[in-house]
Amino acid sequence: MAGRFEELESRELLGVIIEEVKRAADEECKRILEEARREAAKVVEEARREAERRRRELEERARREARLKARRRLAHKRLEVKRSFLAAREGIVREILEEARRRILEVAERGGEEYRRALKGLIKEAISNISSRRVVIRCNARDYKLVVGMLRELEEEVERELGREVELRVDGSFFLECAGGVLVSDEEGREYFNNTLEARLERAKEELLPKLLQPLLA
Repeated sequence: MAGRFEELESRELLGVIIEEVKRAADEECKRILEEARREAAKVVEEARREAERRRRELEERARREARLKARRRLAHKRLEVKRSFLAAREGIVREILEEARRRILEVAERGGEEYRRALKGLIKEAISNISSRRVVIRCNARDYKLVVGMLRELEEEVERELGREVELRVDGSFFLECAGGVLVSDEEGREYFNNTLEARLERAKEELLPKLLQPLLA
């Protein structure tokens, strides 16, 4: 009888132990699963944050590239517009200068008092750029007699206006191929100043054109 009791008691104890082991195993399993779920949730959250960071980074890069492309297109368009405007403005300026050239040459061809005054001004301007006392004047065949006829008058005006005495001579050994104006030099030809109408118009164009176009180049 005692043996059976001990046997039953041993079985019950074994059962209790087995149950305890199962319970402990279940709890450990639950703990492991809970930790796994938390770890998985953490991994998923980190992955989501990384994906979100990467998405923002790609969007920002795309925006930067889009802004850069837009600025480049705008700068290119502005340059095209500026060049077109510059070309149009330069064309207009050249037309104005060409019209001025045409009118000046017409005045020279007609002669008369208006051209005489202009020619005298060109000669005095040229003389002011020559330091020599003895000055040689060369002109075209049409203006030869006109220049010879105003020599004394020119000498007096140069002395009065420039404060220096000059001896003027017109060289009739050869004539300039020009529409009008003069080429002035010293006797030796070391100093000279080209004040023909063609040279004067070219200088005017070189001086005026950059000034007129300067606002567009800034």
